[in-house]
Amino acid sequence: MRAHHERGSGGGKKFCSLNCAAAFAQQGLRTLLLDGDLRRPSLQWIFSDPNEKPDLTACLRDPTKFPQAVQRTSVENLYRLGDWRHQSGSAELVSRDGMREVIQRALAEFDRVVIDSAPLMAVSDTLSIAKNVTTICVVVHASKTPRRLTRRALRLLEHVAQHPAAGLILNKVSMRSAGDCYYYYNT
Repeated sequence: MRAHHERGSGGGKKFCSLNCAAAFAQQGLRTLLLDGDLRRPSLQWIFSDPNEKPDLTACLRDPTKFPQAVQRTSVENLYRLGDWRHQSGSAELVSRDGMREVIQRALAEFDRVVIDSAPLMAVSDTLSIAKNVTTICVVVHASKTPRRLTRRALRLLEHVAQHPAAGLILNKVSMRSAGDCYYYYNT
């Protein structure tokens, strides 16, 4: 699971989630991309047009709808689940038991489950999701998200999830400052 944080819109968490899920799928792993940001669902539009199948909100209300709601994408091994549009009251369902059951069903059926969530410090939805996952990766908008806010978010996630974030993605790094960065490999 990838639970993400960004300050405001445009931090790139949806882009990172999508690319992570696509990379898993290209490795031959059956992967589900779950758009857990029910306040601003947007990943569905990337793959196809709206249809009559159940959506994530329907699954949160009745997790037995999960098999009918999961949809193939044009990318081999990549599936998706989310809402086509914001539905009143849908985000509140994330904190109920339905999300835990949806995640359990997804983990039983897929090799990898990547969850894109709402911005961490803006709403509590991501914290509710974090309680139900084993791996959390935080996306931070370089030169925009203050360090103190990032530290606070990491502490909060660790407290709620009972384990630290597995990774931090520093996104949108300026090419001018990229020269100050270097890579190292642990072999």
